[in-house]
Amino acid sequence: MSDSVEEYGRRLRAGEVEREPGSLPPHHPGCYGCGPEAAEGLHVVARIVDGAIHASYTFEQRHTGAPGIAHGGLVAALLDDVSGFALFLVRAPAVTRRLEVDYLKPVLLGVRYDLVATVDAHEGRKLWVTCEGRDPDGVLTFTSRGLFIVVDVAHFERASTFTP
Repeated sequence: MSDSVEEYGRRLRAGEVEREPGSLPPHHPGCYGCGPEAAEGLHVVARIVDGAIHASYTFEQRHTGAPGIAHGGLVAALLDDVSGFALFLVRAPAVTRRLEVDYLKPVLLGVRYDLVATVDAHEGRKLWVTCEGRDPDGVLTFTSRGLFIVVDVAHFERASTFTP
């Protein structure tokens, strides 16, 4: 079972969250994009390189949308998650307000895509983040531009205790 937001934050600050050497910690253990506890998740691993977020990802058969092609919603989830790691650059928690995705070429299964996310602007609570995905030949295949809103950590605590 996932930690509370408070407990996860404590474990993160104490260096108790497992991660690959040099990689950023997951947003939360149960995060669909990067969490180790998300059994069917994407399990994205990201790093900060030269002031930007870098990640690589290969879509598998379980990500099929059309034969041989990744499902567009999963490509969007990948872009959202990698963009979310850009919040480590500004050292503030935030949530996605808007995400626009451009699919420039089919995103193929079994092909490794390299992604780079950057913070384009930070004005008050608003963060604009761009993310690009390129194929092994360096061809730009998919992009996103997102607006993220900085929130207090209490935002996540309230959400984790919500009962309908």
